Amino acid sequence: MKQATKRCLDNLLLKMYVRLCQKPSGQTLAEYALIFAALSIAAFAAYQSIGNGVVVLGNGLSSELTSV
Repeated sequence: MKQATKRCLDNLLLKMYVRLCQKPSGQTLAEYALIFAALSIAAFAAYQSIGNGVVVLGNGLSSELTSV
């Protein structure tokens, strides 16, 4: 790798590292809260749609077992 290209890549990586280190922590907390809220809504929706199917499956299995 040429020396100029290596130096340019090193400078780019250093700038990215400095930018990540200077990120305010309050903003990070808000981002985590939004991610947590989105995951909670998705989990609740999945539970609602899957929960009814599990109940129906359980009732069908129960009736099959009692008839045997």
